[in-house]
Amino acid sequence: MKDRIAPAPNGLANILMLVGFALLVVGGISGYPVIRDWLGLAVPPPGFGDEAALTGSIVDANEALPRRTPEPGGAAPAPVVLPETPLQAEAQPTSDTSAASDAAAAEPTPTIEPAPQNVPAQVVTPAAEFQPGVPTRLVIPAIGLDAPVQTVGWSLVNQGGQTVSMWNVPNRRAAGWLRTTALVGQPGNTVLDGHHNIAGEVFRDLLNLEPGDAVQVWVGAQPREYVVTLRKIVPEKGQPLEVRLANAKWIQPTKDERVTLITCWPYTNNTHRLIVVALPAGAQPTPPADGDE
Repeated sequence: MKDRIAPAPNGLANILMLVGFALLVVGGISGYPVIRDWLGLAVPPPGFGDEAALTGSIVDANEALPRRTPEPGGAAPAPVVLPETPLQAEAQPTSDTSAASDAAAAEPTPTIEPAPQNVPAQVVTPAAEFQPGVPTRLVIPAIGLDAPVQTVGWSLVNQGGQTVSMWNVPNRRAAGWLRTTALVGQPGNTVLDGHHNIAGEVFRDLLNLEPGDAVQVWVGAQPREYVVTLRKIVPEKGQPLEVRLANAKWIQPTKDERVTLITCWPYTNNTHRLIVVALPAGAQPTPPADGDE
């Protein structure tokens, strides 16, 4: 009687099973945006706008905000990065006592001006009559946004062994005006930040803005109208400091008048920064002067 030979394991079947499982996982990730977002696999939607023309008006990176003069013989002012959110891995505050004191002094008492009552949002003060000032209200009809604007300062934190200035964000449904940026109605960059998935989600729908949408920034009872010109999403979380500083060029001073809106993306992760630039209605980006890069 011949000995029976046990059948060899079906290696091909095991391989096919593993491939099928992998395809199932990949299909699930691709089919569920929330899963993709949490894993950091979300693909940013395409941006729009003439980035080269807009960056030509930005003042040299060495003029980064906020501008602070160091003590005699002290270190140079810390470079600036875009605002963090509580949903990101938080940077640890610097242990340097003088830096901590500087951070405390830099943060002003938040100010919130009441929005004017019974004033139609579509009424726009002519430029010749507009009195520049601190923004108090932000209205973007295309996404149904009407919120107060709060003045915010910054904090000093340690990023990769280097102390940097990081802008604060209002912890309520309000946009934050970076207090060393331009007044509304003056040449320069008026920068507003805001949360998109916590604390009132003031900038939740910023991603839905399209070219030409109106952005109204109020100073008391005076509205000034801008037009959306650029939308850009840049990677931020986990990026080297050099990348974050390059992203922060969008909050630096400019030679032209503009409003820049900053928030995070995507809704479930905050790995990127969403940047929206709006120019005064009818305005064009200021071309760089001769010799500017």
